Amino acid sequence: MVDFLVFVVGLVFMVGTVMLIWAFIKKKPKKKAAIITGIGFVLVAIVGSLLPETEDDIVAEKEKVVVDSQTKNDSNSQTENIDVKKEKKTEVNVLDVSGKIKASASQGVIDVNVKTNIPDGGLIKLSILDNELKTIEDYATVENGEISKTMKIPEDRMPGEYMVSAFFNFDDKQHPQPEEIKNTYGNKGEKITGDLEFFNSIDGKNADFEPVNIPYPSPSVVEEKKTTDFENSILELIELSGGIITKIYPAEEDWSIVKVVVSDTWYISADHEKERFVEQVGGTIEKYVIGAGKTDGVVHTYFVDSYGKELATPKILGGYKIKR
Repeated sequence: MVDFLVFVVGLVFMVGTVMLIWAFIKKKPKKKAAIITGIGFVLVAIVGSLLPETEDDIVAEKEKVVVDSQTKNDSNSQTENIDVKKEKKTEVNVLDVSGKIKASASQGVIDVNVKTNIPDGGLIKLSILDNELKTIEDYATVENGEISKTMKIPEDRMPGEYMVSAFFNFDDKQHPQPEEIKNTYGNKGEKITGDLEFFNSIDGKNADFEPVNIPYPSPSVVEEKKTTDFENSILELIELSGGIITKIYPAEEDWSIVKVVVSDTWYISADHEKERFVEQVGGTIEKYVIGAGKTDGVVHTYFVDSYGKELATPKILGGYKIKR
């Protein structure tokens, strides 16, 4: 069909051209010849657009299709690789257990909040250790990356610094982890990684969160109790000395330097008794002062008589120098 069209177009174009030349020779109007020639040009253009592509064009088109297909496949492959990497990264982030404890206290309760990357359903053990080494325990389930629990404090518990802890355990038979959590971390928690990992009693791993200390029931009450306990301890130390110590007081406001006034019994005591005495009393005072938060640094204790004369002074490298 295409060959026939080519033949017809060629014939029309040739006839028009001959007529146009003849018109020039005879000097006659060229309108009909021009029209026929124009029609020939139009037909040539139309047929040219209908002609099949050359072999080179077909090869080039095929190569373009192959390249486009390869590019699309590469793009899909890259997208799949990114998705796989995201999944692996998410899995690694979950196995690398992390979290932080926050707590606040009021009379009778301590509110505990733990933010973590443990998946929903993970069981967390909460523990509160008071200043008398008594514990309060409870359990909470992770939901939306955190747990919140209000823990009741018995009325007989004294004010003080309480330590709040949290544990992600796999060796607690009475409180086992859900199956979906075991599927993620292993039946024994052996897949747990990160700074919080801790080997458990069944050859697996737990995750122990960094504990926090909190004054219960409030900072002001705890501070008041510390001051009272400290003052009572100093008075008790004076009483237990049997009259040898008559007074203990700070030479500085923060108790970094302490003066201990002793009776004249000092002068009739042997040097080894004096050394033993100042070592014991000095160490006890340092423990009381630091425990009450009266100073942040080293406590220097000086022993003096009732007239203020120095009897024993602390050495730079530890111990005491007996001066009288």
